[in-house]
Amino acid sequence: MKQIRKRLTYANVMSSIAVFLILGGATAFAAKKIGSNEIKGNSITTGKIKKEAVTKAKIKSNAVDSSKIADDAVTTAKIAANAVTTPKIANDAVTGDKANESTFGQVPSAKVAESSSNILWAVVRDPAGAGNATLVRSSLPAPAIDDETPVNVIFNRNVSNCAWIATRGLPGAEGAEAPGIVEVAGAAGTPNGVDVRARDMAGTITDGNFHLEVICP
Repeated sequence: MKQIRKRLTYANVMSSIAVFLILGGATAFAAKKIGSNEIKGNSITTGKIKKEAVTKAKIKSNAVDSSKIADDAVTTAKIAANAVTTPKIANDAVTGDKANESTFGQVPSAKVAESSSNILWAVVRDPAGAGNATLVRSSLPAPAIDDETPVNVIFNRNVSNCAWIATRGLPGAEGAEAPGIVEVAGAAGTPNGVDVRARDMAGTITDGNFHLEVICP
């Protein structure tokens, strides 16, 4: 004991106490959970986040808005089947050049903007004696066909100030259309329609296949 006392100096005692405090303090700090108040602002950078550490469960609801999504980041492959429903489509969002025949039937007409083209057209099958005019093909959005006498072709835009041109003709390579003439006029009750009336060579009103072209300013 005397030998130990001889070696004790003020410097030795203070050094030992300092080492004890440092080790004890580190242990106490390590045992304590680090809270957000102990983290300096902007100290955690992207490089400090472990790969796949941020999961969906860690993302706050509504935290990711449109401003956080990069341009062209959401592709067709990222959209779930049936995820885009009618209420999610803005009015005038789907124009004629954005829809084909298979998709147009799935989009309500109220969601389809007027065609940007100034040329509209329709090929209508209305064979003599059949009594039911049907649309074979057309510009998009497809017009409605009102099977009356005359046949009423109703487009999705005002065509009252356009030129209407119609001719008798079969829809395809099916032979030859019966000779005759065809007349056009604006549809009664709507500025979007064109009445098409077929006649035979004697001038008698009859059914007849026809091609209609509407050219607008």
